[in-house]
Amino acid sequence: MTLTVLNVAYPLAPVGPDAVGGAEQVLSMLDQALVRAGHASIVIGCQGSKAAGVLIETPAEPGVLDDAAKKRAQRSHRTAIEVARARWPIDVVHLHGIDFDAYLPDDGPTLVSLHLPLDWYPADALRMVRDDLWLHAVSMAQQRTAPPGARLLAPIPNGVDIDALSGRQFKRNFALVLSRICPEKGIHLALDAAKQAGVRLIIGGKVYPYETHTLYFRDEVQPRLDQRRRFLGPLGFVAKRHFLNAARC
Repeated sequence: MTLTVLNVAYPLAPVGPDAVGGAEQVLSMLDQALVRAGHASIVIGCQGSKAAGVLIETPAEPGVLDDAAKKRAQRSHRTAIEVARARWPIDVVHLHGIDFDAYLPDDGPTLVSLHLPLDWYPADALRMVRDDLWLHAVSMAQQRTAPPGARLLAPIPNGVDIDALSGRQFKRNFALVLSRICPEKGIHLALDAAKQAGVRLIIGGKVYPYETHTLYFRDEVQPRLDQRRRFLGPLGFVAKRHFLNAARC
């Protein structure tokens, strides 16, 4: 049986093999796997996204990612979902964004992967009652933090394509961090630990233009950088594979 699956990314982060965020990388792996298996894969993502299947791009927000930018992006996603459902016989919609409730279709089989801490989602969004709506956490530890009344099915753990990331590389004496650059990732702690241990540290990631993220980078990350603790910015898939295989840890 051939399926037509509509994967919907978070509206403010591009998806694809070179994506920075974990949710975006998971969506990209699903898209590629669906195409390899002979299914129809349709992806909704902001401008700059890449897909193995059919890509429906929504406009990228060029400035600060504030509430107004989020609302514009969510409206664009709602329209794109309507267009996709009208054009193709969608078997299931798979939503990945923390703001999924802002563009959740009113009907039709819909899966939501909850990639972020559950207390970041509106509690009511986790209590929706619909026979054709399924919400899944991505780990048992995350599932245990669900608010009372949350209607979650068993977790579906996120995976990592070990084979695609493995390669022959001489180990070098540095530690590696790959991450979005934001307070909850604790980049400043990694920098402090590396300096205390006398270890070289390479950081690959992106500072998305949320005010809290840019201030965090300016105040907590930049002052800790030096010749042995370096920030390289976003890394593509090939560069990630190189550094992952060369890093000591």
